[in-house]
Amino acid sequence: MNLLNIVRNYYYIINMKIKKGKRLIAGLAFIGLTIVQSDVVAANCYDTSVYIKTEINSGNPSYPFPQFLEYKGGGKTLAKYNAEGVTHADMEKTMREAYQIMSHRCRYEDTLCGVPYITFNNFKKHEGLDHGGAEFCTEGDGYMLLASAIFADQPTFNGLWMWIHDNRIPKATRYSDGKILFPDYEFSPGLASCYANGEIETNTTCGSATDGDEDIALALLIAYKQWGDTMMQNGKPVTDFNGNPISYRQMAKDYLSAFVDTFMITKINSDGSISRYGHSSGNIGIDGYVKGGNKGNEVSYWRDTQTTYPDITQFSIIGGGGGDGNTLTDYCAPAYYHEFAKWLEEEGEGTDWQINQYKRGEASSDWLIGEAYKQGLIPSIGQFYFDEDETKVIFKNFNTGEDFRAAWRTILNYLWHGNPETTWNPTTHQIDSVGNTFQYDMAVRYAEFMKRPKIDSKGNDCGKLGPSPDPNSLNWFGPTQIKMCYNMDGTTGPYFANYALGCTAPSVVALGDEELLGDIYRECELRWDAICFENDMTDDERNLNATAKYFHGWFRTLGMLVTSGNLAAPADMKPSANVKVYMSVDKTFAYKGDSITYGVQLRNYGSADAKDAVVTTKLDSDYEFVSATKGGSYNAATHSITWNISNIPGFKTGELEATMDSVSFVVKVKNTEHNKVGLTSTVSGSNFENWESNAYPNNATYTMERNEVDILDNPLTLVKNLDTTDVSVNDTVECTIKIASNEVEWLNGGRDNVRLSYGNYLPQDIYNYNFYQFFRFWHDASEAYINMGNYRVSYYLKDTYGLASDSVTNGITCKFDNEFDAKKYGYAEEGKGMEFTIEDIPAEEDENGMWDKRIIMKFPNILSATTSHIENGLNSKYLIHKGAWAPALYMTVMKKEPVTNEDFMTNFMADLLADDWSYSDSVDINSFDGRYEKLTPITPGWYNEDKLGEDITNYARHTCDDDVEGFDRVVVEEWDGYTWRRIQGRGPVSGEKFNNLVLTDQLPKGLEFISQSDESGLSIKEGNGKLSVEIPEYRTGKDIVLKYLCRVVENSGSNVIETGSASLVANNSTIESNAPKLTVLITDVNNVKVDQNELVDVYNANGALLRRQVEYKDALIGLQPGVYMVNGVKTIVK
Repeated sequence: MNLLNIVRNYYYIINMKIKKGKRLIAGLAFIGLTIVQSDVVAANCYDTSVYIKTEINSGNPSYPFPQFLEYKGGGKTLAKYNAEGVTHADMEKTMREAYQIMSHRCRYEDTLCGVPYITFNNFKKHEGLDHGGAEFCTEGDGYMLLASAIFADQPTFNGLWMWIHDNRIPKATRYSDGKILFPDYEFSPGLASCYANGEIETNTTCGSATDGDEDIALALLIAYKQWGDTMMQNGKPVTDFNGNPISYRQMAKDYLSAFVDTFMITKINSDGSISRYGHSSGNIGIDGYVKGGNKGNEVSYWRDTQTTYPDITQFSIIGGGGGDGNTLTDYCAPAYYHEFAKWLEEEGEGTDWQINQYKRGEASSDWLIGEAYKQGLIPSIGQFYFDEDETKVIFKNFNTGEDFRAAWRTILNYLWHGNPETTWNPTTHQIDSVGNTFQYDMAVRYAEFMKRPKIDSKGNDCGKLGPSPDPNSLNWFGPTQIKMCYNMDGTTGPYFANYALGCTAPSVVALGDEELLGDIYRECELRWDAICFENDMTDDERNLNATAKYFHGWFRTLGMLVTSGNLAAPADMKPSANVKVYMSVDKTFAYKGDSITYGVQLRNYGSADAKDAVVTTKLDSDYEFVSATKGGSYNAATHSITWNISNIPGFKTGELEATMDSVSFVVKVKNTEHNKVGLTSTVSGSNFENWESNAYPNNATYTMERNEVDILDNPLTLVKNLDTTDVSVNDTVECTIKIASNEVEWLNGGRDNVRLSYGNYLPQDIYNYNFYQFFRFWHDASEAYINMGNYRVSYYLKDTYGLASDSVTNGITCKFDNEFDAKKYGYAEEGKGMEFTIEDIPAEEDENGMWDKRIIMKFPNILSATTSHIENGLNSKYLIHKGAWAPALYMTVMKKEPVTNEDFMTNFMADLLADDWSYSDSVDINSFDGRYEKLTPITPGWYNEDKLGEDITNYARHTCDDDVEGFDRVVVEEWDGYTWRRIQGRGPVSGEKFNNLVLTDQLPKGLEFISQSDESGLSIKEGNGKLSVEIPEYRTGKDIVLKYLCRVVENSGSNVIETGSASLVANNSTIESNAPKLTVLITDVNNVKVDQNELVDVYNANGALLRRQVEYKDALIGLQPGVYMVNGVKTIVK
């Protein structure tokens, strides 16, 4: 067991001893296992047969997952403001997987009423689950029930709720058998007893816990919004023991009522008499403040003298008391209370008391946040109570397993509802009609705090990650350093988990900082602990088949839901249309004259049919419209295309494909005025809001894809020349076609904040025939994972000895040298290693050296999490769930083959490298082992169009280490799904390569092909006058010259032969040459076709015999220009 596990287990044991008031904590989250349990868990953590089956979007929900909508209250989300490369498809896939992983803490119980009952976190009964919290309780019930409602997983919701109802709710008539649960319960009926476990004959003295109750209540309301009144299971109504349909609406109504209703505290005496001890209320006190549960004391003395509610007793045995420490700020959920009041008022037939209690609870909770803000606190608060005069609120931290939740449950009210128009009056304990900005102000403070959170008790905000950090690892700041919980003054302890991270999401959305928004989502995707500590897990066992520790699943999912715009207020969860539009393109660079095909994709995320959908795409001025599918109409005046899509069906379970549609169009590049073109499309309709596409195709991919197209002047030129312009019938003409190229600029742009550093080592001992190069990845991009196979590095050299290849075994070989270590730590696999390519480039030199080749080193197709995440969970697969589990360091070796005895006595490799353009001893690390070296950043950067060529002086955007000098004589390129793009470094030439070129030429009537006459090594194929040449590869900087001979066989009558243009197709672009003409001289000689091998006589113009009986094809070779008679035919030699 590594140090990180020991630390976490110790923390678990310590926290198990903490008590809350007079009862054991209902809401603690524990992140570790005791050491004695780890072997038991490890033996069972792969058993997927015990997992429940999740069914997202089952039962035809009204508000299917996902929706990707901005919140009505305010802020920004990733729904509209995508982080770089993070698409809706990426987020949907990740959140679905997160919910599935969270569900692995569920277990099936008995099947009753046709529904398999389900428990969540029932670790006391089911083996294979680590301890989650002090008890198996309603806190966990609420998290999983709420998640199942949001993800519209009807069978899971039904199973969870029916178990809760039949096993936890006092005085409830059980669905399964009609028996009354806990009939002698003394407190508020209708709320789940926190620790009850269904022992019907045993009365429970446990009260409810407000945190569990409010999540259960919200889940019940959402279920009604999702599926209507009648509970359905697999398309059939669910009925209780008596055959009565079970109602989602009634569930919500009963639970919301019990949450605030008053009740008389009674006790049955030994003689059977009943004693009455005054009124109490559910989870919101008579004084208007949130309590710890239906058994909790009120926080103030106000009710002791209150006359506002004459029907309520002033005295209660659990009434006043002036704050016994049982009221927690993280239990305050004003966003929920607003929704509960609204539903009861508009639809749920609530009483005036119920509606007003929720409004009072919302207002008092908001006010408490305002008071905390005034005291300079952050919303990571435990208890609150009042001083003796009840004029000041006193806040305290209670427990690091709970306090962080205050930020989630309070700030969410701003996202859902904006700034309140009313404010709590702490004197009257009623609501005043005065607005406030308490939640927004606190959200801004907390989000700004999370940009550089404190990392230790000394107040530092930058440092190394992991329990035993490598001394050479980076010092990090920012969201990657967010700890499990913070004290309300901003100080922190050492523990690391995703709890505060997920709960900070509402504040970050409210602030609207797009970079921070993307970072919080990224960290939520990355950070969660699995329960199994084994390191021989498969990829599925690390991720999709893993079981998350208690709390880890929910707070990870919560953070992603909030930041992506998928945690909607119940009032907004109505059947509606919600259409999004996306774009794709078939190429990311194009030349003048090229055709480009764009795709436009539509999806209706809502459950209602989208009506009168219209898609409009505005074209760039560099484009000429060619065609559009599905009736797309081009408007020349606006230079735009419009499609009238009409209706797009809403979502129905099992019919996702029906909610999607697509169109496409073709344009031609007519100008090169703009360097880069990024089109967008807008969709509008009569019953949904407009949506505009962004720069990213909606694919779930680890490749940095964009819809943007670089518009370039074609570097290739095609020239066609004839060796003569005046001919006679039977003359021979030689045609020359030349392919040339201009200097090619680099294609720039890629994923920002993935950087490589570089070093080399040239031994001076007996290994002096080797040259080692080191490459280290530094991933701090917005995406959680990258594919390292999308990156390659080029080294430029002068090949003076000879590079080995598949066909030449002797020479300098290039190999992957640290493959063993790479496989050990997951950044290489069997069949997934480095790939080496040698390319010829035009030979030149400058002040840095010489070049005629480049060695391209492509990295394996292996995923990598962010470097900070890997450093934090180093070599722990239960923390790092995809790809490599150690920082990726690739080592290559250039080596002389074979090695001779003489090589040991010389500086062979040093001499060989001396004139290489990319070689420099300034980055020599003086060691075979680069594992403990950061290496030198490759500079400059070419990722960002706004910062092209900017020096890179550090390893990552979130490092606070000192700036370092970079190295600029190797080039890093990234694959964008279509082509390679430069992102770091420099190279003397771009080495642009064209593959599979096809040159064609058509002989016109009057000319006949004789033979190829060049020495290019390429073959001209002819058929029916059509000539074609296949060119496997062409590199810029080198010319290709093709020649062929043809004979004039007839005069067309106009005395002019149009030879036409030759065409070259390269990289899907077509280039045409000029079209030279031939003038046919008029003679009196008839057109006579001559066999090339026929023996002929040759005379000069004076009739003198020059040659006798030579082959026709050789008849004129070596003769001076002039007029000759060949076999009786006048022939001109030019």
